[in-house]
Amino acid sequence: LLGACLHEALTGAPPHSGESLTLLLVAALLSEPKEYGPDVPPELAAVARRALQAEPAARFQDVASLRAALEAHLEREQAARLAREGLARAERLAGLVDAPPGKTAEEVAGRELAIDEAWSEVRFAATQALAQWPDARDARAALAAGRAAMVRHAAATDDARLARTLLA
Repeated sequence: LLGACLHEALTGAPPHSGESLTLLLVAALLSEPKEYGPDVPPELAAVARRALQAEPAARFQDVASLRAALEAHLEREQAARLAREGLARAERLAGLVDAPPGKTAEEVAGRELAIDEAWSEVRFAATQALAQWPDARDARAALAAGRAAMVRHAAATDDARLARTLLA
């Protein structure tokens, strides 16, 4: 029943239908695996499909197991969002690093501050994502892209200490 509720929440329609009660019951008995659109994350679709399995032994054995699977999905989804944010911040950082340094001391100082803040934002988003989901590839990519931008920055500003720290 919870699988049917989850399916309906994801699709807006019940998992089984038929033109008559008999056809509806046959559809429910067969319980063919459901396909979900691109708006449903694959991991969440897998949880819903498992919850709707025709064989009771193949379903989640209790509400706690289904809840744990949904909570795990939500944690990874939050981590994925943070990782995507880290990638966006790494792109911003690269843009700042690759931009001209400025002409006045005030412009140079403002750029340095913006670069430091952007690098902190990349590290924060990526490390938070990795803390929630150690296999978050986008988080690792964000750190790598941010580190590469900072190495370019260190080279452009002759900051050997920063370059050594980043490459260590």
